[in-house]
Amino acid sequence: MKPALPAAIGAGLLAGSLATAQPTMTVIGQPGSTFSPRFVHADGSLAGSATGAWSGEVPATWSAQNGVSVLAVPSGSSGGAVLGASDNHAVAVGYSFASGVIPAAVRWSNGTPAYLGTNLANASGVSGDGTVVTGHSVTFGGPARAFRWTEGGGALDLGTIGGFSSSWGSAISHDGSTIVGECGSIFTSGPRQAFRWTAADGMQPLVAPSPFWPSTMATAVSADGSVIAGRAEVGDFSGESERGLFRWTSSGGMQYLGTLAPQPGAFDYEVFAQAMSASGDVIVGYTEDYSSPPFSMQRAVYWSGDTGLVDLTGHLAGLGLNLGPYRLLSADAVSPDGRTIAGLATTDGFDAVGYVVTNVPAPGAAVLLAFGAPTVRRRRP
Repeated sequence: MKPALPAAIGAGLLAGSLATAQPTMTVIGQPGSTFSPRFVHADGSLAGSATGAWSGEVPATWSAQNGVSVLAVPSGSSGGAVLGASDNHAVAVGYSFASGVIPAAVRWSNGTPAYLGTNLANASGVSGDGTVVTGHSVTFGGPARAFRWTEGGGALDLGTIGGFSSSWGSAISHDGSTIVGECGSIFTSGPRQAFRWTAADGMQPLVAPSPFWPSTMATAVSADGSVIAGRAEVGDFSGESERGLFRWTSSGGMQYLGTLAPQPGAFDYEVFAQAMSASGDVIVGYTEDYSSPPFSMQRAVYWSGDTGLVDLTGHLAGLGLNLGPYRLLSADAVSPDGRTIAGLATTDGFDAVGYVVTNVPAPGAAVLLAFGAPTVRRRRP
């Protein structure tokens, strides 16, 4: 029988094995000609849009092996973006502009584009097998409505709740069972109501824990629909309020995760949840700081149970990643395991480039930082 390793040595070997691959950032493009990630596959490839070498923003994909590939759009339309894709890369969804000006929901099947249907303005997400799509429809001068689209049944209007006239489908679970979004008015910027839709229960409000939460928006959902993230406007008896991140679970309801504001109640700060890992243990997005008008400061944010809500640039630097001159503006997509994050970065606060960071430690993992800072690599579209 072999002698057991001393506990300290065994722990060190475990930590070392977990840290063999440190975070690495790849920059995609350059100012004025870049790629904007909107979705991360499990293999680290991306879907989104490209700008610069093309006329305006165009739907595109990216991989480390092939760089940027532009997708065709339906005849008579132009521009657009990919917002979601199936696991096997065969199906992608997003939007293009019919007649050059009217947004229209598009589904690509093996690279061939097709409009989803009349008045469907945007396809914001698709199930893992590519068979179920969500987004919203708009009629001229009328309300917007969240929809659930299937190849056999077409688009189902999901309706609205709370006396609101409009609804928007923002995200769909990997299994296609759950759609999340918000209800509100298309004509005003007033309060919004976050919702969760399932075939069994229809559209249901995500109930805030206090009447001083006048507005909520759901924008990300876990693979099985049991965890949801979004933005909440939160106030108290003093009249102070702020717009921060929330995380909802089917077992615990809605939990407020805060903002990066220097003090509570700073209404000049708000946080947007852009994406979530399959388990719901990682949330990524961005924060806006409007405290010094007319300019605003945008920063990418990251949340896990281990870190709480943090500035992603600082978090990655703390893990040993040398970002060089770059500051991360947004984290717009995350892989199912939460270890690959993509979005936009800047060196001067004005011009943006795409980026993807791989090998981000999973929540709960023991990490031993290796000597030597990882490099930042540049790839042109």
